[in-house]
Amino acid sequence: MTNWARAHMDPAVHMNDKTQYHTPLEQIVRHTSPKPECTTTKPSHPRIDTEPNPIHPLYDKLGTEPCHTPAPAAGAQGPQGLILVRVIKGHVIPYWRTRVGKAQARTTSDQVPVSTGAPSSLVSTHLKAPKTRQTYNAQLNRGRKWLIQQVEAHASARAAPSPHEPPVVLDDEWIQNPFLHPKAHTALDTPEACTPALLAQYITHQCVTEHLSESTASAIHAAFKLAFMEIPGGKYTGPWRSPQSSAPEGSECSGNPCDDLLVRNVMKSIRNRDWVEGAQCQHSRAMKLQDLRTIWEISMKHCPGNVLDRALGGGLADLEERALVFKHLLWQAFSSLAWTLWTWNFETTNLHFSDLNYDHQEDHGVPHVRITLSNRKGWQKRAQKGDPNLEELRGTVLTGNF
Repeated sequence: MTNWARAHMDPAVHMNDKTQYHTPLEQIVRHTSPKPECTTTKPSHPRIDTEPNPIHPLYDKLGTEPCHTPAPAAGAQGPQGLILVRVIKGHVIPYWRTRVGKAQARTTSDQVPVSTGAPSSLVSTHLKAPKTRQTYNAQLNRGRKWLIQQVEAHASARAAPSPHEPPVVLDDEWIQNPFLHPKAHTALDTPEACTPALLAQYITHQCVTEHLSESTASAIHAAFKLAFMEIPGGKYTGPWRSPQSSAPEGSECSGNPCDDLLVRNVMKSIRNRDWVEGAQCQHSRAMKLQDLRTIWEISMKHCPGNVLDRALGGGLADLEERALVFKHLLWQAFSSLAWTLWTWNFETTNLHFSDLNYDHQEDHGVPHVRITLSNRKGWQKRAQKGDPNLEELRGTVLTGNF
């Protein structure tokens, strides 16, 4: 008997015990699940997939004769897995092997109740980046706060109308003024018939009254669209459908209010306005090497070399002077490292000691430090577009001579 057969043999089954098997040449090293009373070479159970075992070259020449095993006693737990072997001239040769253990493991795990909130938790965590979620939540909070203020203001104005402006009397007064809808104060939490008009009012207020750019409108639109899509039930996805004024009572809205024609026209108008007028650039100019050198000259004037020598020698007794040296040394180290690695500021501040490799060796033999940057800015968006350089963006290896 080979070592392989000894390693896989069940202690309760002996090769010389011929009374338990259909033929003396076919032996069962391991029992199957306690349920079936007969196991053939190719089980018909859909959860047990059978495959030839290429351990021995004769496995395809040994046939597929059925082999019967007795059912274990009640309450007994058979070993996991099934291996059929054939004894030829004193050698134990495996020729079929089934993965019963995996099937039984899956059956056991299926009996455990799963968390019903797992899909929602997965989507809320990984559908959008954490920074994007934070930006969207800020937009949602600002929009809902603005809506409550406007609803209260319009309700007060309607209660005491101006003597020069008679009150408007309509069956559906909120159509003329969406802030007068009975559920206007929560219309940006759960979509109502007035939600598209209120959302268009808020975007217009931010981009026209507050003179903000098209990027603000896009952020507001994206934040509310995602918030409506994630309402449980999937009711507020797809084209927006609002009940007409003549619809029977109890009719509800469906679809996403951000896809309403009014909202889409407002978004397109803001984009056209910024394109014609020329959007004002809010970004800072990229720093040049000369800019960095100028800042370094100013830093060295406030913290000259003799002060640094005194600090390194422990000769600074004044706390204010120590704080000044600490601030300038920290900035000099930060700026020189960021410029050498050519990294974003948040990437430089997020570096950990585990990202540094001081023992890395190269063919050139020049002493250097190997730095690894993971999950760089924009890698999720590039992943959705199938960027071939995704791995380079997710984990960039940089080396610098210091």
